[in-house]
Amino acid sequence: MRFRNSIHSIQYAMFCYIVYNNIANVQALMGHKIREAKENEFPFIVAIIRRNRDVMPCRDIICTASLISNKDILTAEHCMHDEVANGVGLIIGSIDLNSVKKYYAAWWISYDQWEEVNLASKLIFAENDILLLRVNYHQ
Repeated sequence: MRFRNSIHSIQYAMFCYIVYNNIANVQALMGHKIREAKENEFPFIVAIIRRNRDVMPCRDIICTASLISNKDILTAEHCMHDEVANGVGLIIGSIDLNSVKKYYAAWWISYDQWEEVNLASKLIFAENDILLLRVNYHQ
């Protein structure tokens, strides 16, 4: 676990360096037929962000997620571990983090929370890193 956290810290530091030094605008050096995504090309992709006036990706992007219905989002539980519902914004299907309509989280529940309420005994897996988040479209 400690090794995995240090790898994530290194990856995050590299991401911050790239964003702050505007290196993110260079073309990819590897891969086959790589191109930038077009606006609304992936309407099911969600950026989970901290609610701040000006979004800074290095500071405010918490995680990505998938829209699995018109009101439900599936993501990893560890993404929301230290977050509160009214402090989270959602950008759905857009590549523009600053000038798009932002939505908000109504509530969320992790698999482990659901399991505590609905099952008498633990399942086989010790860790279930799954979280369901409900979109609040009326805020």
